[in-house]
This record gives sequence, structure tokens and C-alpha cells, in this order.
Amino acid sequence: MALAPASSGGEPVIAEVEMNAGADQAAATVRVTVVQAASVFYDTPATLDKAEKLIAEAAGYGSQLVLFPEVFIGGYPHGSTFGLVVGNRTAKGKEDFQKYHAAAIDVPGPEVSRLAALAGKYNVFLVIGVVERSGYTLYNTVLTFDPLGKYLGKHRKLMPTALERVFWGFGDGSTIPVYDTPLGKIGALICWENRMPLLRTAMYAKGVEIYCAPTVDCMTSWQASMTHIALEGGCFVLSAVPFTRRKDYPPPPNYTFGGLEEEPSPESVVCSGGSVIISPSGTVLSGPNYEGEALLTADLATSSPPPRRPRASGSSKPPAHTETLMALVTSSSGAGPVIAEVEMNGGADPSATTVRATVVQASTIFYDTPATLDKAERLIEEAAGYGSQLVVFPEAFIGGYPRGSTFGYGISISIANPKDKGKEAFRRYHAAAIDVPEEHTGPEVTRLAAMAGKYKVFLVMGVIEREGYTLYCSVLFFDPLGHYLGKHRKLMPTALERIIWGFGDGSTIPVYDTPLGKIGALICWENKMPLLRTALYGKGIEIYCAPTADSRPVWQASMTHIALEGGCFVLSANQFCRRKDYPPPPEYEFAGLGEEPSADTVVCPGGSVIISPSGEVLAGPNYEGEALITADLDLGEIVRAKFDFDVVGHYARPEVLSLVVNDQPQFPVSFTSSAEKTPATKSDSIAKSY
Repeated sequence: MALAPASSGGEPVIAEVEMNAGADQAAATVRVTVVQAASVFYDTPATLDKAEKLIAEAAGYGSQLVLFPEVFIGGYPHGSTFGLVVGNRTAKGKEDFQKYHAAAIDVPGPEVSRLAALAGKYNVFLVIGVVERSGYTLYNTVLTFDPLGKYLGKHRKLMPTALERVFWGFGDGSTIPVYDTPLGKIGALICWENRMPLLRTAMYAKGVEIYCAPTVDCMTSWQASMTHIALEGGCFVLSAVPFTRRKDYPPPPNYTFGGLEEEPSPESVVCSGGSVIISPSGTVLSGPNYEGEALLTADLATSSPPPRRPRASGSSKPPAHTETLMALVTSSSGAGPVIAEVEMNGGADPSATTVRATVVQASTIFYDTPATLDKAERLIEEAAGYGSQLVVFPEAFIGGYPRGSTFGYGISISIANPKDKGKEAFRRYHAAAIDVPEEHTGPEVTRLAAMAGKYKVFLVMGVIEREGYTLYCSVLFFDPLGHYLGKHRKLMPTALERIIWGFGDGSTIPVYDTPLGKIGALICWENKMPLLRTALYGKGIEIYCAPTADSRPVWQASMTHIALEGGCFVLSANQFCRRKDYPPPPEYEFAGLGEEPSADTVVCPGGSVIISPSGEVLAGPNYEGEALITADLDLGEIVRAKFDFDVVGHYARPEVLSLVVNDQPQFPVSFTSSAEKTPATKSDSIAKSY
């Protein structure tokens, strides 16, 4: 941390410099700076002067890329309603808009020329948010300039949020650029555009490597979205947020803050910052800063993998604002007490429908499917005892997740000749999987259906599905009447999973319309696939189940982002496993470790969690042991969240971006004589009512 006198006036600018000491020193690095500062509202020349001082300071640190917040030039009208009430507008509101219109800039125009000159003078790539004036219409725009003093182009915000839609126009698909520069491929999306999965996918398709996210969102949940985007896109994410106080705006009555009971004091913080720089692995390189105006600077190792964040070894407690009742109950699963974390949502609207849901965090009994089914029943019974209506199990709970196994494959082993021991391990794994026949009469499926009916719960269960000699990582759905509803097959296995599991197709991406809400599931890193998530959003998913085997802390960021993006509850279930939950060596060996783990070594620490549509953690994440994690879901939260952001509704731009899903089953062999001769599972029907 180095304090530098702020030439912008006011308090010192804080430079946070992350030197990436652990990165490959031979790798190309790019030094970048994110500016966290306030506009000089209604005074564009003064704001341009302030911008130059900040660019000069960043260049003094050796920065090659400087990113400014959303609408730094022109200003973000925090608190202003521009005199709007439903059906009318006040005369003062029109005058306020006239001033705001005058503070905007033409593109091209003299202000653009000056910004280009600044980029050239200080030899930096410059990405800056402006209020663009095009005739009498304003746009929220990002401009990009190169170190030669050239204006490269602009991105207009495609979808303004809430009241922004009254005073800003809507961009179109012609301004979604990604610039191929010597620093890497640079692009930008603005504020809540970053929650639009199709728009992000367009950026990924153009190869964005340095993803800029200027914003005015200073909520802590913004950090989760930025981390998720870095992981999802495999890119560096730079987010610039202003830090503003009431005194940074004109005093009343020239500028008033609407919706507040009283006028804020001059020192009141209006936008608290939160600027951040994140690596493609989800590692925070600099920030987030909530202290004041700042320059956040980091070196990006652009041609080598950045260091991975270490796995959490301790427990994670619920946030202070969550009232969680912790009750220890005797576990019939046999591995110590199961912890029930029950969030009663005492402040929820009592007239709203609530659903009690339980996420199971427990280990498979590996290679022993009957015993695993027995354990599942005990856990379902315990959850039902808490009044749970929905129970979600982890990925591959029935059949097991073969953590640490290579099935005989290795770097020095021919792909065509895995070790015989690996083939035998696969034979045993295949034997532990379950059949999910088209007529739904497999013994394990029948038993799971009976459990759902016996305990009157909706059941979402991760299984290893066996179809002939091919295995699939699947999720099965059951209703409280004991009916099997259908399945989702994992569409894209990850890494070595692709050797042992087949690939699902678009025919098994169901969302079930139930009395509890619309329920669906994606498995593990499928949840990083923005188009696949959009397919679920398009089907109206409300309770989004995410069984997984990913126990890293960054998984929590993805779950929070999905809740915000989809406006849905997210229930993520992971196993908690120790080495002793797998067969002992040499029967089962963990590869890639320097030595065999001890029996009590934790090989998967869990992290199961339940998150609301607002991004609030309702229960978990739990890293302590096997647990039942339970929360009451206030379904009214879904509507409240969609008021601000409905990703496939009012926040969609289908004339610019749309998704087509091939939901037909794909068969390796088809017979023209009769559909009945096609040896493959047909698409499951979607239950509508019970």
C-alpha cells in the first residue's frame, strides 16, 4: 500500500499494487489501474481535468491500461428521479435533465479528442465511461483509446436498469467490441449488463482476455458476480466503481436525493466503491476497496496461469445478518451428528408462500449402492422430520464421485492402453451405477421414488446412471406422490470425467412446474455454462439446484452470481468426504498426491449452501462435516428480485441476442422402420401439476 498525494484534490489516492510475485517471471505481464473516484457533477471540463490528473498518477505507477467507472464523464445521477412520478414529470425535473444533457459529450466531439490526447500523452490504453449525447438522446457509453492517441470505438449500454431507462437510450448489437491489442483482447460491459449471460457469451466468443466492468453497483454481492465472470470467461476482470459523497453533487435545492426521508449530510457516502481486479482463477489481485477515492493497480500475468486460490481448511459461518438456528441432532447416517441449519426468515411477508428446503452434505458409501441407498433414506427421513418439502443431494451421490482416481490413465500411459487395474476399477464403478430405464422400473429408481412418496418430499438426487456400457452423471427428480418425474444428464463432463462419463444432450434439460415452484438442476461446472443456464431461465426456473463436487471457496461466488442473474433460489449440495469414505489402498488409490492421505484426511470439504434471489446466504456454506442444511424459501423474493432484473424478460434484448436450444434426443444409431427400435432413452415429460 503506497499513499500518493491526490492531484485530483481531496483525500489521498490509495495505490494498491499487486506484483504477482508468484507468477512466472518470464511471462508477459500487463500493469493495469482501476480508478475509483467521483465525477465533478454538472461540470464536464472539471471532470476531464480530474481524469487527466488520475491518468497521470496511474501512468506514474507504470500502468499500461487505465479503467474509469461507469459514466465518469457526465456523472451518474444517484438519487435523482428527474421529477418523475407515474403519469407526470415536474418542471424542475425537466430542468435537471437539461443540465444533465448539457454535461454529456458528443461522440465524436472535442471531449473525445481531449481523451484521445490524454491516452497518447501518457502512453496508456484508456477505457472510460461517459454519458454520450446523440441529438436529444443520451446513452451510457464506454469509450476506448490506445496509447497512440487514437479513439478505437465505443460500447453503448444495451439495457439500462430501472429508472435509467427513462433518461438513457438503449444500445444495439453494433457496439459490442473486443479490441485485439498488444496487451490482450480488451472489451467492456457496463454495470448490470454483466448479469446478461448471452451478452457475456458474445464477449467470450470474441476472445475477451481483459474484461472491463465499469459500474455503480457498490453492493458486496457485486464481488461474487465479478469472481464468477472471471472463472466463467477465463479472463481477467477489472471493475471500476465510483466513490462518492453527498458533497460531490450540487447542494440542494439544485440537486435533491429522492426516496430518502431526509437530505443526506455532505459527508454521507452515496456510492461506497468496491473496485476490484480479479484473475482468471478467481484470485483477487487488488481490492475490493470501500475506503475512499483510490487507484487500484495490479500486474496481470497474461501468458501464464495465475496462482490458484488455496482450498479452505476451516469452517465458514453464516453472515452476521442471517439469523440461523443451529440444532445438533443424532445422525442416523452413522458418521457423527448431522447439523441442521434452519433459517426461519422471520422478516418475510407472512402472506407469501414459503418452501422449506434441505441440502444434504454427506458422503457416498463407495462401491456399495445398497448401503448408499440406505443412508439416503435415513437422511431424507431426518430432513422430513424438520418439515422439509424439498431435499437435494450432491452430484453422483448414488454411485459415487471417483475423486482422485485416474482409472489407470496417466501422462506416460497410452490412451489406448490404460492399466489393467484401471479397467478393473472402472468395472467396479460401472457395477455401482444404476439403470434408469425408459419405463422407470429400475430397482434403485423404484426405491428412490418410494422414499419420496413415503416421506412426502420432492427429491433431487445425483446418481451415476448406467445405460448399457456407458455411464452418465445424472440428476433424478421425484415428487411426493412417489412418481419419478425425469432426469437431467450432465451435458459437459469436466477434464478426466470425460473419459468415464458420456455426454448428455438437449433433451434432458427439464424444469418441472410443481406446487413448490419451478424446479430444475445443472451439475457442477455446467453451472459455468451461460447458455445452458439461460435455457433454464427461459423455462422459468425458480428453485435452481446445483449438485456439485466443487468445494473451492470461489464456488460460492458462482452460486451467488447465479441467484442474482436468474432471480432464483440456488441450492448447492456437495459431499463431505474423508479418505476413509473410499476403499483403502491398494483397492482404491488417490493419484497426483505426494503420499497416500491418512484415513481422516478431508478429500472434499463440502461447502453446501442455500442462497436467495437477492444474493443473501440463507444457510451455509458448511465446511465442518456431514450436515443437513435447511432454510425456508420465501417465494415472494423471486418477484421482488425480478422487479430489478429479469434476465429473459424485461432485461432481455432478443432482437440483439437470443438463444436457440436443440432439445431433441441425439441417437448414435437410428432405424427408419420403427421409432420403437431406437435403442435410446426418450425425452421425459414435464410434470405440470400434482
